[in-house]
Amino acid sequence: MHVLVVGGNGFIGSHIVDALLRANTQVSVLDVCSERYRSPLLDVRYFLGSFWDTGALEDSLLHKPDVVIHLANSSLSVGATGLPHSDLEDLRSSVTLFELCIKHGVKKIVFMSTGGKIYGVTDSLPIDESQPTNPLGSYAITKLAIEKYLLSLSYYFGISAVILRPSNPFGIRQSPTGVQGAIPIFAWRILHQEPITIWGDGSALRDYIDVRDVAKFCSMAATRECSGIFNLGSGVGVSTLELVDHLAETLQIAPIIQQEPARKFDVPAIILDSTRAKQQFNWNPEVNLSTGLIEVTAWLRELDKTESSSSSTSVLLAGSSA
Repeated sequence: MHVLVVGGNGFIGSHIVDALLRANTQVSVLDVCSERYRSPLLDVRYFLGSFWDTGALEDSLLHKPDVVIHLANSSLSVGATGLPHSDLEDLRSSVTLFELCIKHGVKKIVFMSTGGKIYGVTDSLPIDESQPTNPLGSYAITKLAIEKYLLSLSYYFGISAVILRPSNPFGIRQSPTGVQGAIPIFAWRILHQEPITIWGDGSALRDYIDVRDVAKFCSMAATRECSGIFNLGSGVGVSTLELVDHLAETLQIAPIIQQEPARKFDVPAIILDSTRAKQQFNWNPEVNLSTGLIEVTAWLRELDKTESSSSSTSVLLAGSSA
C-alpha cells in the first residue's frame, strides 16, 4: 500500500510517517519545507511544494498513492476570531486536493480535523462524535467546512473518507517557539525563565494526548478498512494551571506566570470521548501525560543545548571574519 502524507514534514505528520513505516507501508510526503528537527528519511519519497499549488499536488499524485492523509494548513493561530484569507485558501486548496484525489484514483482520504476546537462550548463531558459542532473561531470553522466537503465528495464519488478529531496532541518535534502547542511553549518559557501568559483564571480544562497515539490510530485508519469520524483523546481533563505545575515540577524550575483576561474563543472545557476509536480498532492511548512530559522536556533541553551551541559557533565565525 502506498500512502501520501500531505504535510508530512510537520510535527504530527512526521510521527504519522514513522507509524506508517513501522507498518511496512510505502510512504510519500508533500510539504512546503523539509523537516526541521531531523534529516530526511531514506525510505520516504519527498515532494517539496505547497498544497496551495495545484501543480505540486498533481506531481505528488502522479505516483498513484492508494491513500492520502491530509494534514496541511496554514493558519497562524487556532484562536483566530475573524476569517483570515489563509483559512479561506486552506478550504479552497483542500477541496482541490480532494477533487484531484478522485481524478487520480485515490481510494481513501484521511483528514486531520480538530477535536480541541470544533465542538465549541458544551455542557456535556466527555464529548463524543454525535454532539453538535459549534466552533467559535475561523480555524475550527474552516476544519468543519473541509469535513463537510470531504463527506459530500465521498457520498457522490464513492471515495472512502476518514475524519480524525484529535484533542491536543503533544510530543517531541513540536516547535516550542510557534503559535500552537501549550506544552512545548510553556516548557520552553519555563526553561528560559520567561513569563507564561495564562488567559483567564487558569481553570480551563484541556485533553492532552501523546502524538504517537494519534499517529498510531492514523496509520491504522489509513491501512485498514474503515470510514467515518473519530475522536482521539485521553479522556482526561487537565487545567492550564495544573499543566504549568506539572511542567515546573518536571523541569524543577519555578514558572513566571502572567495572567491576562479570558478570550472569547477559549472554551471552558474540552475532554473527548474516544469510545468509537476504541471499539472499532481496539485503540487506546498508551502514553500518559506524566511520561510524555518527561520525554518532551528532556528533548527540549537537548534542543536548547544544540541551538545554543549553534548560536555560539555563528558568533565565533562572524567574529573571525570581521
